[in-house]
Amino acid sequence: GIEGTRLDGGTVLLDVTSAAVAPGGAQGMVALFLRDAKARLAGEALAARVGEEHLRRRQALEINDNVVQGLVSAVYALESGSPESAASFLERTLHAARGMMDDLLEPLDGSELVPGGLMRERPATLEPADGSALAQDLSSPTPDDAMRAHRGNVLVVDDADDLRMLLKLKIDRSKVLHVVGEAADGRAGVEQATRLQPDLVLLDLAMPEMDGLEALPLIREAVPGVRVIVLSGFNSAGMAQKALDAGADRYVEKGGSLKGLLELLESMAAPA
Repeated sequence: GIEGTRLDGGTVLLDVTSAAVAPGGAQGMVALFLRDAKARLAGEALAARVGEEHLRRRQALEINDNVVQGLVSAVYALESGSPESAASFLERTLHAARGMMDDLLEPLDGSELVPGGLMRERPATLEPADGSALAQDLSSPTPDDAMRAHRGNVLVVDDADDLRMLLKLKIDRSKVLHVVGEAADGRAGVEQATRLQPDLVLLDLAMPEMDGLEALPLIREAVPGVRVIVLSGFNSAGMAQKALDAGADRYVEKGGSLKGLLELLESMAAPA
């Protein structure tokens, strides 16, 4: 792949091999063998495309087998009036999905991931839906300003709009916490934390603009004494220590009990 110049002034990519003409001879002459690299590079590009197609096909099959099938089973269980079975299907589907993510990380255990390595190209999105019914189910009487003044401030940083809404609705039912702000990416999370000075930050890892590992130390620097709970879809076995090393107080896998998460937040907001 060395760039060369042809006699007509044009450029060409060359593969170059050298060999001594007379090893050990006094002249030390070396022969250079030049070959147009175009065919080799085209072959490598084709092999890469074929490999990517095979990988995408394998991933599509795994998504169908491990994610879609589990979600369909959960939907059918709900329609059949069996929420316990639906919860079991969802829990197993989450476990399978996290296993797939572990397999796709490079290397497999994510040991070489660095801050910025989890930055997404675009936010996580689902098809738009009317969340009014959900909000009605989870909502509670709006506290007055006097009550809010005595509750801990929480900043929620996650690129999934629906998840932020669910977290806000649940946290705002707490007697000791309320959501003071939201952010959809790590960079906005740092800006909001700097402006709002929250007591607690609930932080995702994989986000656009700036990922959680990169945002975490910046949030700590901007808000002295803040408690940071990383809430992530990645397996704790591969990511928890990285988050803790970056400054997180706790690491929680997404998909667990909202009640348990709220209890954790309340315990961390309580005075020492």
